[in-house]
Amino acid sequence: MNQLKESSHVHAASAIMLNRRAEMRKLLTAHQSALIQAEQTEVSKLRSVVDVFMAAKEVSKSDEEKARDEKRRQEKEEEEKKKEKEKEEEEEKKKKEKEEEAKKKEEKEEKGKEKEKEKQSKSVKDKAANKDQNGSKKGGDKLGTTLKK
Repeated sequence: MNQLKESSHVHAASAIMLNRRAEMRKLLTAHQSALIQAEQTEVSKLRSVVDVFMAAKEVSKSDEEKARDEKRRQEKEEEEKKKEKEKEEEEEKKKKEKEEEAKKKEEKEEKGKEKEKEKQSKSVKDKAANKDQNGSKKGGDKLGTTLKK
């Protein structure tokens, strides 16, 4: 009987141990599933944070690209303005050169006209002097107004 009591105690203790193990497994499984769920929640939070960060990074990249594009556009505009200014200066220079050439040409023409006038007046004076000399030989007055008969 003693043995039966002992074997029933062993059997009862064994059953209690099995029950405790089963409960422990249930608790462990519940705990593991809670941990897995917490990890998944944490992972999804981290993913959303990473997504926000990546979106911000893309926005900053796009802003940087926009800034670079704007800078390039401004540089091109400045370069075009420089070229335009240089072109205008070159045109102004050519215009001044043409004006100077025109002035020089006018001055040459005026000098030529003056020389021509001087030549004409000299030739008129020479003719008048020749007439005067010729007129005095024929008995005319010095002004060359002698009437011819």
